[in-house]
Amino acid sequence: MNYSEPLSQQVFIFIRAFGSGFIIGVIYDLIFTLRSLISSKKSAIIFQDILFGIISSVFSFFFMVLFNNGIVRLNLIIAEALGAVVFHFALGKGISSAIIGVGDSIRKIVKTIFYPIVWLKKKTTQIFVGAKEKISSGITKLKNKKIKKG
Repeated sequence: MNYSEPLSQQVFIFIRAFGSGFIIGVIYDLIFTLRSLISSKKSAIIFQDILFGIISSVFSFFFMVLFNNGIVRLNLIIAEALGAVVFHFALGKGISSAIIGVGDSIRKIVKTIFYPIVWLKKKTTQIFVGAKEKISSGITKLKNKKIKKG
């Protein structure tokens, strides 16, 4: 076999590919975490996944061009995938869970702060709807009386 780079150079590129996959894993977990905090429709999730696939492919392509003279090697693709998987299982789940937990706590605090305002709005709406119904029924009764007299 004829390799253009020495083994030490190939190992160095492999480690960089692993780091590149680690970055791709970080990006995916950020998208996943945002998706968990903000409810999305199925079509939006599909669009986000396709967009992530395109972005990660372009990222991998530029990595291959910059660090391996544009030569695509299976071992580098495996290193990128391995980096993303290692990030996901080593750090990603914990970080995502922590961020989602903080987001849920913030959501609960905001609900608690705005609960009196929401409650007041609901009560005033009920009062005005009730008053509107009474006025409407009173007008209807007056019209009916006028029709009977007339």
